[in-house]
Amino acid sequence: ELNECASNPCLNAATCLNLVNQFKCICTDEFTGTHCQHGNDDDDDDDMMMKMIVAMMVMIVQTMLKVV
Repeated sequence: ELNECASNPCLNAATCLNLVNQFKCICTDEFTGTHCQHGNDDDDDDDMMMKMIVAMMVMIVQTMLKVV
């Protein structure tokens, strides 16, 4: 039987489960992804984008109210 975890496919202190012809990474709370390659702080970029969109919408509404 081949050890699918022998090549250390899991990153960031994840635990590798050796399964039949495949592996499964069990990520720590801080990481996600097939190999635990994505940090959960990647969501911060989405949050920042949402804040920017909301700020722009507020500016547009304020501008529209001044025109009326």
